Amino acid sequence: MSVRRAKAQRLVRCGKRPVVALTERDIELLTLIALVRYLSLTQAAREFFPSLDRARRRVRLLFDAGYLGITLTASTSPNLLSLTRTGLCAVIERVPAHLGEQLRLAGPIRLAGVKHRLAITDTRLFAAQVGAVRGRPLTRWSQAGGELARERGLDALHLDPDGLAEFAGIEFVAAEIDCSTEALGVLKSKLRRYAEAARSGLLHGLWLVLLGGTERCENIRSLIVEAGLSGWAIVLSHEQVLVRPLIEPDKLFVT
Repeated sequence: MSVRRAKAQRLVRCGKRPVVALTERDIELLTLIALVRYLSLTQAAREFFPSLDRARRRVRLLFDAGYLGITLTASTSPNLLSLTRTGLCAVIERVPAHLGEQLRLAGPIRLAGVKHRLAITDTRLFAAQVGAVRGRPLTRWSQAGGELARERGLDALHLDPDGLAEFAGIEFVAAEIDCSTEALGVLKSKLRRYAEAARSGLLHGLWLVLLGGTERCENIRSLIVEAGLSGWAIVLSHEQVLVRPLIEPDKLFVT
């Protein structure tokens, strides 16, 4: 018997589309969405708007104008924002060519992977904030299966991080998002390979972003010590990644 994966439902727009003049903030928002494929309304509000209510109103206008699609999830979860083909074309016309080549539509959204993917996006936004505060901007970000991990030679160690940040072209930090679904034995093996990446100079740090509870956190901290990665691998709760302004960003790096 086959099992059908749950798919999210998209909100359907009604009536005549309003004419909307895209602002610089709109372009920045639409560009980020196209880079990460989809964004939650909460994330959009945190990064681009002074309040959730302001974000909701502007997003609804962009939706009605045909630039955004809105995907409905659970009643207790935020709606997801993705670009329509009209929105994608509008952004590509307004950004540099090298950036436009990276922009994509979301495609089908599988509910089972939403929590993990949104946490990866949170970590990407966190990395951009860290780079800005430290004066070493986030110059590249690559997710699992991306080119940057291969360029750094991580494939030889069978490592494919959830996220890989390049700061100012000289500093490389991997990010792993832990949703408490990976067995500790698997994580232990992965940390041994990260220890080799540290010794080889392929990476300058590892952020482990945890969505689990206290017991999971303590178990992972013990594995980090066992792997000899204390101070190099940093454990962050998901809540810490969301805090603005940042708290002691220099402690996220080996000095």
